[in-house]
Amino acid sequence: MPNNRRRSKLIAARYAVNKASIRRMPPTACLGAVRLNLFSNVRINDIGVLAQREILSARLFEPPRVYAEFVRDTTDRLAADPTPEMAARLRAGLNLAGYQLQGIADAVSGFVEVPDDDEQPDAARVLDAPSLQRGELLTSGLIENEVDEEALTNASPTARTVRKARQVLELVTQCNEAGKTSSIGVEIFKPTTRLMTVFSELPWLCPPSNPAPQVSRG
Repeated sequence: MPNNRRRSKLIAARYAVNKASIRRMPPTACLGAVRLNLFSNVRINDIGVLAQREILSARLFEPPRVYAEFVRDTTDRLAADPTPEMAARLRAGLNLAGYQLQGIADAVSGFVEVPDDDEQPDAARVLDAPSLQRGELLTSGLIENEVDEEALTNASPTARTVRKARQVLELVTQCNEAGKTSSIGVEIFKPTTRLMTVFSELPWLCPPSNPAPQVSRG
């Protein structure tokens, strides 16, 4: 019973953060968060991850948590009365992150399962793609349409990297589907704890801009 109460509090806290942020979003930024909340409520619950692996469940909520913080920060900037051009660029960053969140939801929903291993998720990663691509949009050339996903992606080097990462996830899912329908009858990429956390976070995971220098040995 204590474990059930602790699990319920964890889930309630995650949902509270997301719902509070959604209420403050511009309409065009809401869809991605609603979509991933729906996935989190239905898909993860249906397969038993919430009931059996609560720490892993919390890690699978990392993209919507990051998105919620990103929305809060961006809406605070919009409330500071920026110029119309800057406001359009900020909204474009919100829209782009929302589109990407939908892609993450689609990819994860086709991959997540209760893993057979007993590993705990590794340390949380910094998912800073939304903030990085917002900065790129703020300094890019003319943005004619703040809801044009293709144009916004092409205007941001980070967003183009996110798109490539999503294509990798889609390829992994397609390989697994092919494996299950082939003569071997099983997934090619087994959904382990480590692989599922990487899978959900890869699109927004960016390398550091100033990597640590390599230490020579000799």
